[in-house]
This record gives sequence, structure tokens and C-alpha cells, in this order.
Amino acid sequence: MMICSSLGKLLDRYIFRRIQPYLLNLRTEPEAFAALRGRDLAAELDAAANAPAPDAVYAAAERLDPDVDLVYRTITFPKLSFTARLYGEVRPDSPAVIFAHGWLQPSYLSLSETAALLSRHDLPVIIPELPYHLGRRLPGEAHGARFITGDLPLTLDNFVLALTELASVVAWLRETTEEVFTLGFSLGGLLTGLYACYAVSPQQRAVLVAPAVRPAQVFLSSHLTDRLRSGVLTQGLTPADVIHALSPMDLTRLTHRLAPGDMYLVAGRGDQAVPVTLLRGLRDRWACRYREVAAGHISLWLPMILGERFGIKRGLAWCGSVADFLGG
Repeated sequence: MMICSSLGKLLDRYIFRRIQPYLLNLRTEPEAFAALRGRDLAAELDAAANAPAPDAVYAAAERLDPDVDLVYRTITFPKLSFTARLYGEVRPDSPAVIFAHGWLQPSYLSLSETAALLSRHDLPVIIPELPYHLGRRLPGEAHGARFITGDLPLTLDNFVLALTELASVVAWLRETTEEVFTLGFSLGGLLTGLYACYAVSPQQRAVLVAPAVRPAQVFLSSHLTDRLRSGVLTQGLTPADVIHALSPMDLTRLTHRLAPGDMYLVAGRGDQAVPVTLLRGLRDRWACRYREVAAGHISLWLPMILGERFGIKRGLAWCGSVADFLGG
């Protein structure tokens, strides 16, 4: 177990170093600093989490995902200009799952593997493309690079937009089924947690896998954001400014609105992006279901890819428990 955690730490550090050149150290316009200090982000997040159902949604013809041999439809939300993949059919008599992926997600590989795992529990899965990821990537940029940048006001705008889109998907699903569950990894885990805290009528069950529990601490101390942090702090902002700006997204300061037993946290013991102590603290605050895995941030999600594809059952133990929690 200690070996797995140590290897997970090494993998995290290696990957975090490799991605630094692809991150965008955008500069904030001077006049934006005053607006940042006076911004009511909590009110924006509250409005985003309670966004209404979209006016119109278009479903494309079915297509086969050859990676997992599953049929999916591309769902378009034209008013907000984003798309999502829907694996399976949403039915009135069963729950549906929204899967919110992580930051810098480059492909549908692990996402479709997740859909395959949940499909065995007869759960339809919809996967929204978060801003600047997958099909929304801007030419010449890495997937998701413009979501979190050295421009802190732009980054906050992106979080509000992503939460609005997540709420819109929930509202759309509820036109068919009353039971909507969410599963989120890393960035997606934070968004899932924010929705559970700010939405008046949140999802019925939620799984947060390695969520960025305290975004300010992750931004200010993790090697994942080394390049962005140095850029932000040389523009005139202080660590205290960053903590104040991101405090409305700090899950340790919020209370979720789910029923007891319907929140599940998964942590990597060797996580180099989100320290396991933060997840343990949130577990104690929320008194929720909790699982700790001997893995780092990156290696925590590898079983979802390798286990499904190559039949590695040992690594899939926690993944199976998540599927049972959502499908039980």
C-alpha cells in the first residue's frame, strides 16, 4: 500500500512538471483587480447552481463508441453553446448520472470507460464537455488550459459558467427523471460539491473523487499550478487576495444539502494536488461516506481506464464501490 502511494506521488510530480509549459499564464487587466476584490462570487455561484432548464436541447443520431462498444448521442445545449455525450437512455423510472471530468481532460478514453462501468448498473451517463475542454478546446492550446489561468477573474468566470452548465444539465434531466446523481473527479469533483452546496434542489447522490476541496490552498501550494501561481503573484495580487477571491468555493466552509448518507468522498493517500488531510477534514465536517485509496492524484483515476480495458480487478475495487453506491 505504501509503495502504491509513493509511486502515485512520483507520477503526480512527473506529470505536473510535464504540463507546466502548456498552462496559460494570462495577465489580468489592471482595472480588473478592483472588481475582483469587490466581486460577490458567492451570489454568482448561487445563481449558477440554480439555473433553469434550457429552452431547447437537440439530440443527434446514435453513434457507436468503439473504445467501449457503447452507443451514445451528442446532446447540444445551444443557448449555452456546449455539448455533452449521453450513454444510454434517460427513463422516468430510474436515475441518471452526470459525470463531470477533471481539468486538462484530453480525450473521452477514461470518460467512456466510466460510462461502461456504470452501464452495467443500468445507469445512463451524461458527460458534459467543460469549458475549453475536449471539443471546446481552442486551436493551439492544450485541453482546458484556458479554464484555469494566471488571469484570476477569467478563471472565476469559467467556474461560474461550468456550474451554470452543470445545473442546466440537471434541470434538463429532471424533465424526464426525478433522480439525478453526480460523479466528479478533481475539477469535476469540486463542481459537483459546489452544486450540492449551492443548489436549492441538489442532486440526490454525489460522488466526489479527489475534489479540489480548498481551491486557494491547491492553487497556492500544489506543484500542479506552479507556473500559474508565479504569474498571479507577480501581477500585484497577494496570497491573501487569492484566498479571499476563492473562499466562496472552499468546500470546507460550506454545507451540502444532500440527505445523510448520499455524499461519498474518495481520496488518494499520496495525492500531490489535493492533500489527503483536506479530504479527511471534509469527511469529518460532512460526516459522509469516505474511501481512501493508496494512490496519487493521477494514479487514483487510472484503474477506471486500465481496469475496464484490461480487466485489472484489484485496482477497480473503489470504482466498483462507487458504481454500487450510485446504482444501489
